[in-house]
Amino acid sequence: MSPKIKVCLVLEGSYPYITGGVSSWVQQLILGLPQIDFVLYTISPKQNQKIQYNLPPNIIEHKDIVISAKQKSLKKPKSMTRLLKEIKIFHDQFDINSIPDIKNMLKLLLTIIFSTMML
Repeated sequence: MSPKIKVCLVLEGSYPYITGGVSSWVQQLILGLPQIDFVLYTISPKQNQKIQYNLPPNIIEHKDIVISAKQKSLKKPKSMTRLLKEIKIFHDQFDINSIPDIKNMLKLLLTIIFSTMML
């Protein structure tokens, strides 16, 4: 038996906190694919927003990244060389012969994004 497919959605300023438009489409997509598990990474302007949808059971994880919140210590690269090494590590996760670890890739991506902000 094959492992269940897992899809990560990165959503900014929409589902599950805002109704209509993209949010409605996302809800229909998730409800229409009950055989697929979904992981949501949402990007929000503030903490503790009210969820506007009943989240279906095939949403197995939801992580909200609040852009106005003070970030926990993300390591800052010591130089541009270090940043380029981090980008290469991220890029190497896209191996055509394997399934990437989405959680690890998102952590790497966030590290790269916040590192470039600190240069």
